[in-house]
Amino acid sequence: MKRSVNFRFAVFSAIGLILGILFSYCCIFGKLFGATVVAVSFVVLFVVFTFFSSANFKSAGKVLCFLIFAVCFIIGGLGFKITVENYKNADINGHILSASGKIDEISDKDDHSVVIVGDVNFSGLANGNSRYKIAVYVYGEHGLKLGDVVSFKTAIKDRTVFYNGKFSAAAISQNVKYYVDLEAGDIVKTESAPNIFQKCNLYVYDILKAGLNEDEFGIAYAVLTGNSDFIAEENLVAFRAAGIAHIFAVSGLHIGFLATAVYFALNKIRVKNYISFLLTFLLCLFYAGVCGFSASSVRAVIMFFALNFAKLVGLKYDALSSLFFAAFIILVLSPVQLFCVGFLLSFAVAFTVIALFNPLMRFLKFLPKKLAASLAVAFSAEIGSAPLLLLFFGNFPSLGLFINILFIPIAGVLFIALVLGVLLGGVFSPAICMFLQNYALYGLNFIITSLNFKIFLVGGFTLGGFAAAYYGAVVFAGGLFNLKRVAKTVLCVLLALITVAGTWTVSAIKNEKAYACVLGSNYLSSVLFTYDGQNVLVISDVSYKTFSERRLSGVLSRASSDDLTVILLRQNKYVDLVSMTVKLRFAAFGAGLNLCRLYYYGESDSNLTNVMSKTFAGFTAFSMSDGERLSVANGVFEFSFGGRCLVFTRKGYNTGVFSSLYDCEIAGCADRGFNTVICSDNHDTVVRETEPDRAVSFRPKSGYIDGETEGYLTLDLG
Repeated sequence: MKRSVNFRFAVFSAIGLILGILFSYCCIFGKLFGATVVAVSFVVLFVVFTFFSSANFKSAGKVLCFLIFAVCFIIGGLGFKITVENYKNADINGHILSASGKIDEISDKDDHSVVIVGDVNFSGLANGNSRYKIAVYVYGEHGLKLGDVVSFKTAIKDRTVFYNGKFSAAAISQNVKYYVDLEAGDIVKTESAPNIFQKCNLYVYDILKAGLNEDEFGIAYAVLTGNSDFIAEENLVAFRAAGIAHIFAVSGLHIGFLATAVYFALNKIRVKNYISFLLTFLLCLFYAGVCGFSASSVRAVIMFFALNFAKLVGLKYDALSSLFFAAFIILVLSPVQLFCVGFLLSFAVAFTVIALFNPLMRFLKFLPKKLAASLAVAFSAEIGSAPLLLLFFGNFPSLGLFINILFIPIAGVLFIALVLGVLLGGVFSPAICMFLQNYALYGLNFIITSLNFKIFLVGGFTLGGFAAAYYGAVVFAGGLFNLKRVAKTVLCVLLALITVAGTWTVSAIKNEKAYACVLGSNYLSSVLFTYDGQNVLVISDVSYKTFSERRLSGVLSRASSDDLTVILLRQNKYVDLVSMTVKLRFAAFGAGLNLCRLYYYGESDSNLTNVMSKTFAGFTAFSMSDGERLSVANGVFEFSFGGRCLVFTRKGYNTGVFSSLYDCEIAGCADRGFNTVICSDNHDTVVRETEPDRAVSFRPKSGYIDGETEGYLTLDLG
């Protein structure tokens, strides 16, 4: 009798490890229902793997399988618990310390740089080396580079395990525990000591910087190293909307391009197979190190090793086993990776490509083989990534399937051309070596940013926990279980119905809520309220001449519809409304939105209103005063305290947004009964007077959760 499950040891072990991590997460954070579900899943999956597997285990074999499954479960659970507990117990509680360390990563933002410092040594109240890193937010020109050893003295602030209700998986997995805010002059560079990987990364950076224009440099650097921090925000949003931002995460695509090129070159000079394999593997591993050993690059290198080693020794290659083996290695080393978007996307896409490639090839057999293969890979990748893109980014690109079919061959040529340009750029002029690549990148960037792919984004819903049913359908549709066609069809249809019904329920609940996306910087402090299909941007503080449309476009990309209303609080300095509106409309356009109304505090200026209405077609500006209410759908906005506070009320939930309060008396705010307050400054005074349930800052210097430390802070407003 043919058994239902083809037993794969790597899959079996990795699932045990994953269940252990999930169980530990649920227990640590008090999610009893989730812990129960995981415990039941442990029993069910063990029974499926052992009693219905092709291995046909005897009694002793089943006992051994249980022990292995249990050991993997325990390793995962304990590994996660130890990681989280160590992170929690490393708090410094804001003590002023001297710190020194080596720069591991630098990313430039519009008005500051984020410098990740590792190999940290503290002196002061706390002494000694730390296993954790510091995120240093540097303001001003600093001239720092990878590998520089720096020192500074300041109050060291702790990151928490949860940030605004979300598990801080990225920070924990990267060992970034602390953060500080410093002016460039407060940092002392003592020496430069980059390791071999950092030296190569700096070499790539310098050659690309010297040979390419600014926008083209950002794209090229991201393609080669996976670091997209140098890409303009609006350009990155455009690439995501087109569905090809995956080229900025070093993965199987990049490793495949590199390995193919190296194998081709070695084959031309008649190098023996086993030497070609060893040299290519070592080069790919070194390349992963240059890219920071990201989860996607490590997974790709492990899968490359498994594939080519199997070919070399004459074994049958099992892609699914190699994928789960790679996941097992990554999760043993860093259990928190299970909750990181990069790992999840990388694993989900690889899994669905493996599961659905052959069924899709059979379905597309009427097409030429190469075209059918391209369609099968692209379509299965879209299926695998869609739920996660909806969860983490709120939408997914509906045209990604077709664009990737055209783009991936171009990406391969571009990747190899950039690698060759970087290698030759160390001998000849980088400008000459990158001449053709610069124009190719310019053309690519022009096409992607000029065409409005945002209109093809699909969003406004999420699968939530019902993503499990979705991927369950993928498992059965991919033939990973040896079931009859009728049984597979019934199971797939049932799981699909569960997915649709669950998605509708979860999305209906989510869409009933209001959200606030908080953006903080030295030049712009704003909150985007999204609810009932409405988008209202409240600007607290703005330097209208210097604020970045790029970052604002990134926030506006989270809007829930096409129209945008802007409300401007009273400012300490004069603001030219016409000039500012030009910049706001540009930012809105970059996010695919139409800015149609502006409300500002103060007396009405008929001349200004006429100028703006004539300058901007379909646009109207309105003045408002204290106590005057503006109703937008089911929400009400009201100015208070001399225009320095805007109160947003919806379904009895009050949110107060405050601008700078240097001359503003805020006594008496308490009678508002604020649930959430969002402040620019004077936080302690505002919180003391208003006594809100939650206090939020625009910038990290206040010590409250803020809209700058983690990029964009999204608040659930009840």
